Amino acid sequence: MTMNVNLSPQLEDMVRQKVASGLYTSASEIVREALRMMEAQDRLRAAKLEQLRQDIYEGMESGEPTP
Repeated sequence: MTMNVNLSPQLEDMVRQKVASGLYTSASEIVREALRMMEAQDRLRAAKLEQLRQDIYEGMESGEPTP
């Protein structure tokens, strides 16, 4: 699938610098890695939210608060 993406001048410059550095072979490679990182960050955020919900539930189920 082909997709066109518009980047700000700053992001476009960053992509060019990354390719020029030799760390990446193309802009597509950079975008793929950025999306993989975003997906990993989303999974981490969801896991933290689930843990927070579990902690709240356990706190509410632990009984009446004591001073």
